[in-house]
Amino acid sequence: MTSSNGNGFGITIPGYRVLHRVGAGGMGSVYQAEQLSMQRVVALKLFNGPHHLNPEESVASRRFVREAHTAGRLQSPYVIAVYDAGVHQNQRYLGMEWVDGGDAQQAAKNAGGRLPPQRALAIIRDAAMGLVAIESAQLIHRDVKPANILLAQSSSGEMAKLADLGLSRGLDLDDRMTHTGAIMGTPAFMSPEQAEGVADLDIRSDIYSLGASLFALICGRAPFIGGSPWATVAAVLKDPLPDPKQFGCPAEIAELIEHCMVKDRSLRPANPGIVVSLLNDVLGRLADSPAMVIAHPPLPSQPPCINQQQLNSGFAVSPRLILPRCSDQRQRGKRSTTAGPPRSARG
Repeated sequence: MTSSNGNGFGITIPGYRVLHRVGAGGMGSVYQAEQLSMQRVVALKLFNGPHHLNPEESVASRRFVREAHTAGRLQSPYVIAVYDAGVHQNQRYLGMEWVDGGDAQQAAKNAGGRLPPQRALAIIRDAAMGLVAIESAQLIHRDVKPANILLAQSSSGEMAKLADLGLSRGLDLDDRMTHTGAIMGTPAFMSPEQAEGVADLDIRSDIYSLGASLFALICGRAPFIGGSPWATVAAVLKDPLPDPKQFGCPAEIAELIEHCMVKDRSLRPANPGIVVSLLNDVLGRLADSPAMVIAHPPLPSQPPCINQQQLNSGFAVSPRLILPRCSDQRQRGKRSTTAGPPRSARG
């Protein structure tokens, strides 16, 4: 079947002309399209598969729509905007802001596996600005990773924007679309408390994931790698963070990564605004002291059983099968208010 607009994809969404397929995510495929009423290029995201066949697909479909509702609550240049949402012939769709620079994961791959420190810091700083808006809307992203940081090119330079809000959740814990006790997210970048499936998840989990993303962009690999999603989750929970400096990360950036990725969340920065300030400070010092940038050693090899799809795909599992638990059980109610890394958080 060919759609009435002649795009050859078998897709008909009123008001849109599909141009070409861009890629696919866990819940939908993305196409570049023209929104005819506004005469602008957009990203058109379509839900994968019929949403009415079984309860699991119905849950995924409702998450897909929630992405539109969540984005509608956010007003930030650092978060991908959603312009339109609807259903046509049982096909759910979102019309979203189009960016032409790919994502941070692709950028690192194109640069040989990792990014120069200044560019990586600037990208993560913009993503942290997106988290400021997400926290202001009383939300948690829950799937911050390089593949979900999109890069927009403009006359003023590169700007990073957070995308894929389908796993976001309100701080009121009203998350009826997630099964009780399920872990939602991407194992290689999720925080220990998210891996444990704790009920009182907060923005500090996203700050951890932001630190893990910075680690990956500069060091050329995810901080924790296992032979399966389960093994990765176990490593996140019980293994110490590898020293970023052994992968060529400048010491001051390594210190910031370690501060964001402390397993005890009470020792992390309390909010994304603090992270923005820390990143700006390091960026300023990096510009003033080129000697901070050191030569990268060869990229580390990954176990042969690991692939990028496994590292970056989200999943849902039951934490009952995971025995190790992180060390912040007694301090979950406490928050760090410091603007810089505490001595106990430094490697």
